[in-house]
Amino acid sequence: MDLPAHARIADPLRHTGRKLFIIDARNGVERRHLLDWLHGTWGEVSREDYLSLPLSEDDEKLVLGPLAERLAAAGEDCLVVPVRVAWRINQFDKDKPLGFRALLFGDPRMPGSLRARLILLRDRRRAQCLLGEPATVGQLKTRFAEAIGAPDEDHGEAFAGWVARQATLTLEVEERGVRGTRYKVPRFVGDSIAASPRFRSEIAALAAERGETPRELTAEARKYMKELISTPSALFLDLRARLERFMMTQGYDKGFRHDPAELEALRELIRNKPTVILFTHKTYLDGVTPNSLFYDNDMTMLHSFGGINLDFFGIGTLFRRSGMIFIRRSFQDLPVYKIVLRLYIAYLLQKRFPMSWALEGTRSRLGKLMPPKYGILKYVIDAAHHGGIEDLHIVPFVTSFDLIRDVEEYAAEQTGQAKKPESLAWFLGYLKSLREPMGRVRIDLGAPVVVKIAPDPEDRMALSRIAFDASVSANRVTPLTVTSIMCLALLGTAPRGATGEELAHLTRFLADWAKARGIRLSDELDPFNRDAIRATADKLVNSGLILRDDVGRETVYTLDPAKHPMASYYRNSVIHHFLDKTLIELALFRLEESCGDDPVAEFWAEVERLRDLFKFEFFYPPRDEFRRAIETELDRTDGQWTAHLRAGPKGIKALIRRFQPLVGHAALLPFVEAYSVVFEQLARLKDGEALDKAACVEQGLAEGHQAYMLRRISSEASIGKILFENGYTLASHLGLAGTTDPEVAAQRRAVLADLRALTRRMERMRIEVLAAAEQVPTREQAEELA
Repeated sequence: MDLPAHARIADPLRHTGRKLFIIDARNGVERRHLLDWLHGTWGEVSREDYLSLPLSEDDEKLVLGPLAERLAAAGEDCLVVPVRVAWRINQFDKDKPLGFRALLFGDPRMPGSLRARLILLRDRRRAQCLLGEPATVGQLKTRFAEAIGAPDEDHGEAFAGWVARQATLTLEVEERGVRGTRYKVPRFVGDSIAASPRFRSEIAALAAERGETPRELTAEARKYMKELISTPSALFLDLRARLERFMMTQGYDKGFRHDPAELEALRELIRNKPTVILFTHKTYLDGVTPNSLFYDNDMTMLHSFGGINLDFFGIGTLFRRSGMIFIRRSFQDLPVYKIVLRLYIAYLLQKRFPMSWALEGTRSRLGKLMPPKYGILKYVIDAAHHGGIEDLHIVPFVTSFDLIRDVEEYAAEQTGQAKKPESLAWFLGYLKSLREPMGRVRIDLGAPVVVKIAPDPEDRMALSRIAFDASVSANRVTPLTVTSIMCLALLGTAPRGATGEELAHLTRFLADWAKARGIRLSDELDPFNRDAIRATADKLVNSGLILRDDVGRETVYTLDPAKHPMASYYRNSVIHHFLDKTLIELALFRLEESCGDDPVAEFWAEVERLRDLFKFEFFYPPRDEFRRAIETELDRTDGQWTAHLRAGPKGIKALIRRFQPLVGHAALLPFVEAYSVVFEQLARLKDGEALDKAACVEQGLAEGHQAYMLRRISSEASIGKILFENGYTLASHLGLAGTTDPEVAAQRRAVLADLRALTRRMERMRIEVLAAAEQVPTREQAEELA
């Protein structure tokens, strides 16, 4: 029963002392079959030598008195041997989950008496008898005393319950050899937590503080355990896998693209270290892909955290029985709830059950990685800190989709439309919407963030550092996809479109540029596969995201202006890869307008100013590391960049040409235009007036649409709640969001003037990109040259 290797019974059959068989039988058919097997394997087994307990059933139904009596009467050398029947499914594919018909007819792996009798009549080989790891009563008593931290306590039924739990666990280890690791589930979690010394000590301390009895608080804790603790079973794991496989194959190609070596490394990590999976969250399906990947590859099931809003009729039961942990939105005034949650998380970490949740807390409405939320991370760090859990590994999990069904909904929400509440009707509608062809799904795993010793959860700096490192790791492994590159390119030329040759040229350039910098690429881009890219482009055209006209002499691609917010979403998912290049380009265009006696110093000053301008949009490394990255990008492009800067406007112009095709305008224009909308509102305020964030965002949505109609901003992609919120946050950071006075008003106007100047530079960049595009040969010219 999970003994150290040196203490295990080498050959239980040769044990000469007394034996006590714990028969895990749910009915008389299973008990009779196991007894026949015991008689044939161990010789004569009398009634005093075995006890039947339905360990496979809910532990609350166990009657522990008889087991307590047998253990008390047994000698120290009595060998306790658990046994069980594992029912095999005839002609069953091990990697194929059971269907929903099992809800009607029952799980064939847990047949009732009649069904079990029929199976034995037809094929007795389908009933495989399992022998769990045996241990002597003396060994079990020693381990029990260590577990509860009370060696002098009377064992009684508490000891019997603990032995029953250990028997169950060792039998399930054996059964996983038959069924698979995906069915490894925690059992007796509530009892294990309630019996732990830490639970008893924390409840006792809280009882003394509140003037209540430990019994009262334990009863309250049991109520929260029932609410919090997930109760996964093999059947519901199969049903959820079936549902998630159905969701993922409605419109997406079958099978995830992933690196098998990365997955095997993760499997080994989960086996040996406490591990959590933090997935980036762009769609509801981001929570599906980790579970599906784990199930399909026979890995230990994930416990996922979810908001209590998802615990609605039908779906809530399925999720709770397959590993979902539903957490209340607020429980600051519930100390017993906090204790239960902390000890539950610690239990899962100690027992090597991986957990997962969304790094950003909610779905990203802009496409780029949002600032991480600390809520669940804080609970996990709290559990690791108080539980003494070391070497916690936090693994970023990035799912990339060719197309995302939720993007149109996000675009609507950003213009002020209300989010639809989750319900069963909503869920069924969401399933229906997944039927459109949406291309491929790719999974990338980031380098783990290792927390050697968990910090105090109140240490916000340490928590922020962990979350930041996880976000950076996730960004590093986010691949460039055909969708993201095409959207970046067409947003950069808009309102002009691009010929097929121009788009192919730019796509190849950006793919080669990224590959040289170690940035991951989707399969179509590495190696560059023009046919596969064209097939993806067909899906984008069929979805309506991109328009194509191939009636004339050339094929031309463009974006419908109404689709700019959606295209911007896909572009935003990868713009962090281009951030260094973008800031360099913008700084060079600033210097081209005017530069003084020290252009190199002015260049760095402008780069730092731009970094601060977008500080609420991106994850920057420390300043020294950031500067080295900028220098590396400059050196890659032109090793003589300092000489070009010192040569003045001509040298700067030559350096700008080296950075063609330019992407700065395509990447950052929506942010600049949105900030302009915010600062225009602030700049109009009179002395003594102020504008709070909510009012600024609401007014910005109205004025943003007017600004677009007047073409003061170039695209509806620059109109959005989050963009305006970040613009207001920038104003607050600069001290310009409070009450208006003459000095504040002047500073607001100065920032607005800088933003407008930046917009004009980006327009110049767009014109230069279009001029460069004119030099790309047409297909006919390319064929003539060939």
